[in-house]
Amino acid sequence: MKFLNPPPAPLGEAPADHKMPKAIEKFFNVSILFYMTGALVTNFVAATRHWAPMEEILQVAIFTTVACLVTLRWRSILRGALNAKWIVALALVAVTSSAWSQYPLVTLKTSLFFVAATLYGVYFGTRYTLPDQMRLIGWTCTLVVISSFLVVLFLPKYGLDHRGFFGAWQGAFLQKNVLARAMVLSVLVFHYLPLAVPKWIRWLGMGGSLCLLALSRSVSGPLVLVAIIVVVFLNQLLNKLLRLRFTFSIPILTVGSIVSAGTALVLAAKTPDILRLLGRDSTLTGRTYLWEAILRSIAKRPWLGYGFDAFWTNLRGESLAVSAQVGWVPLHAHDFFLDLTLYLGLIGLAVFVCGYILLCRRALQITRRFPGPEPVWLFAYLILMVACNFDESSLQMPFYIFWVLYAATAVNLAAYFPTRHLSSAMAPNYEF
Repeated sequence: MKFLNPPPAPLGEAPADHKMPKAIEKFFNVSILFYMTGALVTNFVAATRHWAPMEEILQVAIFTTVACLVTLRWRSILRGALNAKWIVALALVAVTSSAWSQYPLVTLKTSLFFVAATLYGVYFGTRYTLPDQMRLIGWTCTLVVISSFLVVLFLPKYGLDHRGFFGAWQGAFLQKNVLARAMVLSVLVFHYLPLAVPKWIRWLGMGGSLCLLALSRSVSGPLVLVAIIVVVFLNQLLNKLLRLRFTFSIPILTVGSIVSAGTALVLAAKTPDILRLLGRDSTLTGRTYLWEAILRSIAKRPWLGYGFDAFWTNLRGESLAVSAQVGWVPLHAHDFFLDLTLYLGLIGLAVFVCGYILLCRRALQITRRFPGPEPVWLFAYLILMVACNFDESSLQMPFYIFWVLYAATAVNLAAYFPTRHLSSAMAPNYEF
């Protein structure tokens, strides 16, 4: 597989067009990715006030590091940005929203960090081949898993939930659902690590991630993981059926469609019973009331929104009206799409949706044309990106790993089209 860096690098080798030693650069990348997971830092900042200034200093340091990395490879970044233009466009809309924001300075500051995170994702996707990216993300997930176990064992007042879900593990994170989302990502990363990585490392990483996912007692995390596995499996099955003769594939696809439709109808009819079985109510722990209140606020400024990161302002402005309606003070919408619409209006939402649909279409084409784990990983990550954001939001942090990997995925998908075939090193069948 050839990537966009001139001259094209052989599979598994990253081009070196600047003087920074590879080991140091990889260390920087793993450190930045670890910070972007939200592990450790957000937990201790929330627990101890004197850590807050340190977090701002750390953010500035990361912003500066990203700026240096991008500057060293600006030509490659520019080409990568053109292949992730919908994502870059959304970041630019975020910066522009400071012109109509409720709090322009807040929007300008956080949107610049958002742009930096986007450019870092483009840098990550152009700097390394996909197998190398997977190795670096794998190291990051390893640190997250180990630190989560260590925090629970040695600092249980931070690692365990002592509030609403007593005894649930939150590990190195601030909340159990955040740990669960990180572990879903970790399971997928360890599963799709390059085949050159020993099997025992992949199985050990997956085992530790699944263990933490279970101990978090999260309902949404396992559901997201199961949904991703099902969608990936069905896509792989469909790809195989499409290679069969017409007379064989059509009856199988017809029966499969009927069974799928029937299953969907049964699940829809039994939704209240399923929610009770999972320990949830029909309001999804009050989320539906919050979403109704948010829709009323969106209706007041539907097209441009309230400015990037300028809505949830702790009992000020329009967020005060939402808090009054629901009877508590939400910190975010508990839904990526609602948060995005609050921040950037329907225009921002349309930019994201158009880009996402195009990336999914490209990913489906690639999984049909190219064998191997890498195309399936890219498709699985796109599913993860949306599935993890239905009841939470990737816009909670100016630097967030889900958004960074989304930008890198866009660059990686574009890199497949200039090639006519993949190296035999990427050919093994590796599916769920």
